[in-house]
Amino acid sequence: MFLNLTADHLDRHHTLELYGKAKARIFENQREEDFAILNADDPATTPLAPTRPHVYWFSRKQRAAQGAFLRGDDIVFRNDGAEKLCSGATRCLCPSSYLENALAAMPQRESPGQH
Repeated sequence: MFLNLTADHLDRHHTLELYGKAKARIFENQREEDFAILNADDPATTPLAPTRPHVYWFSRKQRAAQGAFLRGDDIVFRNDGAEKLCSGATRCLCPSSYLENALAAMPQRESPGQH
């Protein structure tokens, strides 16, 4: 799971680019049956997405083709075109960091390929 890329560890990594590459290493040893979760609202994570395995995106701002996003007060999880819904979930998830964590956790509730 790659939630965001911020300048919080530049004392150690020196540049945001080096820090992003270090964080993206979490995907290096994944197998085909594994999955990666990335923040579609953080433009710094997009180029760091792995080419394998299954990639799921989460977003508070846009619809995700594969992953979790908001539709009104509901959290929607899309996987291969099928949707699962957590109705009214956003009403109890404040501040927005809680909401982002819930969106990021949605793919973990389902195994890849299950609908």
